[in-house]
Amino acid sequence: MSRRTAILPVLGPEAARGRINIASFILDASTYSFSIAIGCHAEAVFKADYWMLGKLGGLTAFCYSLICLLSGGLSDRLGSLPLAMASVALLSLCFLATTFARTYEHLLIAGAFMGAALALFWPPIQRLLSRLSPGASLWGALGRFNIYWAFGVGFGTLTPVLYASRGFEETLLWAFVITIAVVPILAARMPEPPHPVAGGPGDGVPEEGRSAAGGEVPVPGEAGRTVPEHRARTFLHIAWIANFTAFFAMVGMVRVFPKITSDLGIHIGHMGWILLPLDIGKITAFIILTRGAFWHYSFRWLLAAQGAAGCALVLAGLLETWWLFILLFPIVGALSGLTYFSSIFYSLNLREGEGKKSGLHETILASGVCLGPLLCGLVGERYRAHPGAALVFGGAVVLLGLIAQGWIYLRRVRLPERLARDRQGMERG
Repeated sequence: MSRRTAILPVLGPEAARGRINIASFILDASTYSFSIAIGCHAEAVFKADYWMLGKLGGLTAFCYSLICLLSGGLSDRLGSLPLAMASVALLSLCFLATTFARTYEHLLIAGAFMGAALALFWPPIQRLLSRLSPGASLWGALGRFNIYWAFGVGFGTLTPVLYASRGFEETLLWAFVITIAVVPILAARMPEPPHPVAGGPGDGVPEEGRSAAGGEVPVPGEAGRTVPEHRARTFLHIAWIANFTAFFAMVGMVRVFPKITSDLGIHIGHMGWILLPLDIGKITAFIILTRGAFWHYSFRWLLAAQGAAGCALVLAGLLETWWLFILLFPIVGALSGLTYFSSIFYSLNLREGEGKKSGLHETILASGVCLGPLLCGLVGERYRAHPGAALVFGGAVVLLGLIAQGWIYLRRVRLPERLARDRQGMERG
């Protein structure tokens, strides 16, 4: 027995999931604080315009999405915890080094490094959570995981309050200190099955969680219910599109919000309170979705949420009033909660190549997080006389994505199902 094995405790699945949730809360609080702090600093000190803020957020997400393509599959081969711990070490180094940033270009480099380092954490940790949550327990485990990280984002959203009162360096030092706290939380031996051969008899995936013979996929939380595998895969693709557009609009808006608040005459310290309803909506959605299975493989909820959020963004952007932002942003946050939960749940519920699937989920999300700030920054710079232009643009993207999803749903789900029913009726007749 090695010295490490003798010292570190062996955790059961429930205790391991608890540690993953706490680590996710802390890491999202620190990384979101970092991202908002460098945006506020770029606008306040380096007079960054909409396009400069868009580049800052876009480059971070671009590096994140590139590494996510590798880290998910890599965790299937190397395991999840080594990559997650490497991520924590690199993020801590990044936060500490960024306190010495003296130019806008330094912030660009720091953001890019942070995105690449963070990509070593999320796909591997989601894969580990999936392996610790066989069968019907996956749904509840993902729900609690989502609630924890969303609370972390909520804490990070209030960073402008800390930035305005304590300054840039102290804000980053706070992020550095809490990130270090993740190390003892993850420093444990967690049960992790060996890399599976997808679909093989020894893949470590319980039979209740694997696609059944005949192409049926079990639905956790609804005993005995299954959906055809082609429907499950179609909903996975729809959820990926919805998650892309939701985070395109939401993060695109958030990244340029320091400039929006400046142009609207809002104090930078109040920005966090205006954005906080986004996280309240997201957390509320996660709590509801964890408690009820009504939304599993149902298009109507994605349709309603995207329609409402798209219209809310357009209205908020046209009226450009801070109190209207506070009233409407919970709708946008709730949409991001539904699309994120749908995307990761449908990805992992197929129970094949969890690391690769979670990597794809994060890469697609990050593509929206990358393009959103860039294009919202361009739109904001083009229509500088209208600070809400980026919100209108984001809302339009959500509504256009909804049209594309509707076409996919009708063509690949509704039409085949109707033809099958008609064929069965003819056979009975």
